[in-house]
Amino acid sequence: MMYKVFGIKFTNFLVNRTAGEVFTSGETIRSLILDIAELSKRNIRGVGNYVAEGLHKMDDKLIQVTVKDLTDSIIAITEGKEEGHLAIKLTAMITIDVMTRLSKAQQVLLEDVM
Repeated sequence: MMYKVFGIKFTNFLVNRTAGEVFTSGETIRSLILDIAELSKRNIRGVGNYVAEGLHKMDDKLIQVTVKDLTDSIIAITEGKEEGHLAIKLTAMITIDVMTRLSKAQQVLLEDVM
């Protein structure tokens, strides 16, 4: 809601100036890598976590941008390192309608079939 009303820059500013930095980091790949490096200095491992809720409608262009972001993140997190960790919520790649139908299908499978 905040992103829609106030825009990305202002909302990210608010998140970064409040308790958000305790839970979130890296609205860019560069800042994520810097934050992981800072944690690493204290012997704390960092995990990149890419979360986006489902699309309102299928948008191939947006999916291609998302795939590029994911690929760039994987390269940045692992390049020159022994390991890197990136959690990806793959439902970012499908529509909310499809997610809803998958959820209902899973419920039917669990309740009626099994």
